[in-house]
Amino acid sequence: MKYIINNEKTKNKDFVYQENDWTGKKTLTYDGVPLTKIDRLNFALENGGEKSTVTIKGNSFSGLSVNLFGSDIEVIKKLTWYELVLAVLVFAPCCIFGVIGGICGGVFGVINLYIIRKIKNIYLKIVSSIFFLACGLGASYLLVALWIITHLHFTAN
Repeated sequence: MKYIINNEKTKNKDFVYQENDWTGKKTLTYDGVPLTKIDRLNFALENGGEKSTVTIKGNSFSGLSVNLFGSDIEVIKKLTWYELVLAVLVFAPCCIFGVIGGICGGVFGVINLYIIRKIKNIYLKIVSSIFFLACGLGASYLLVALWIITHLHFTAN
């Protein structure tokens, strides 16, 4: 995911936060200049001979902010209470199908969180959650039915 922030906190210059979804590798640039990595959450910024440290706080689920020039800049907003409730409502009903349902519900719940975070309208968030709930229940039912059929087939022989 790539986030570009340009406001008075960044001195009206582009601050780019980029994180690989699979590896978690973070790349930060300020005004087109890449920041040097100090450790996992700290980066060195050299801006016109002035050196400072940029610190990353949080993660993509709890909300992510960056401390730049002594002020915190919100990169990824925190999840609201109703977004968390919608994610749990996608996960929980799938658990009636046991472990297989729990795995399906978890996968579709996380996908739902990624999607509804980008949607502004609350009603579209609810519709999205209902869609992913239906997908999770359908996938759980299908996988459990396939497991039962194959289990009965192999035990009958």
